[in-house]
Amino acid sequence: MKISPMYNYILGFTGQLKKGYRLVETPSLPNMTFDAVILCGMGGSAIGGDLLTGCAKPDIPIPFAINRSYRLPGWVNEKTLAIFSSYSGGTEETLSCFNEAQKKKIPSLAITSGGQLSRLCSETNIPTINIPGGLPPRAALGYSFAPLFSLFKRLELIKSSNDEFERAVELLEKLSVEYSQPAGEPANLAAEIQGKIPVFYADGFRLEAIISRFRCQLAENAKTLAFGNVFTELNHNEIVGWGIPPDTIDKFTAIFIWDPESDYRVTRQMQGTKEILSNLGLKVHHVQAQGETFLAKMLSLAHFADWLSYHLAVLNRVDPIPIERIDALKRKLKNSEKGS
Repeated sequence: MKISPMYNYILGFTGQLKKGYRLVETPSLPNMTFDAVILCGMGGSAIGGDLLTGCAKPDIPIPFAINRSYRLPGWVNEKTLAIFSSYSGGTEETLSCFNEAQKKKIPSLAITSGGQLSRLCSETNIPTINIPGGLPPRAALGYSFAPLFSLFKRLELIKSSNDEFERAVELLEKLSVEYSQPAGEPANLAAEIQGKIPVFYADGFRLEAIISRFRCQLAENAKTLAFGNVFTELNHNEIVGWGIPPDTIDKFTAIFIWDPESDYRVTRQMQGTKEILSNLGLKVHHVQAQGETFLAKMLSLAHFADWLSYHLAVLNRVDPIPIERIDALKRKLKNSEKGS
């Protein structure tokens, strides 16, 4: 099987982070104080906001929400900063929210590589962070995350330094060499879970977005269905469901995502859950965050997820690039729109 372009897209993650971090130096921002921030986006265009939520959660002084819908929540008003993230510029849910925001005169900012969103922003003088195009949106994570991280720093919504960001990128450059190898940790894990349905578990306080990244990358790149849940919520319900139907244990595998600095009470629950699931006969794997800061840890896990999906695609003998069912659905929706 020849090397897919996805291989080089994943290798380019650190370059995207460096370039994306600097893009926020140019756009002017609405001159006002915000009471809340909302990011509207879907799929690969929203994951950057999900990761930012994990970074910002302990310190952010105002509410920050991700909106995956055709409509804005009722609480969004003229004191809310609305960020519209669409890599292609043509995501219909995001465009719908954008149009609603303009009617309500909501302060707005866009992140896009072009398309209709870029044209609308140009016509209405909405500040825009222009990111490079030409990639599958899920392969442009550096461009969807780094500008947001830099923007939140500029707005003083997160506490971070340029040095922290640079050190995180330096760590990723080292990890990428290992993770890309056929004998690296992601490739080894891919071999362990091939043919199984993986279920990802992690601390829900700051790592919920990482579960989403693992699930979505395995679905789109490796064409493998995956699920996930968070501690400690899963121990109030899901833990009881393991075992029925009887062949569940044989078909599934669990992957625990560890951050050594999680609350000790969460760690204690994770250890207890691992023992219970192992005693049921479920194979439990581990992925540990790398780095000294939470930013580095989160980005290392996101990068691990990308490489895991690539190596699993190779083992599954599937092309990581095509997303045929998504494309087919878009065609159906477009045709139904024409016929209505």
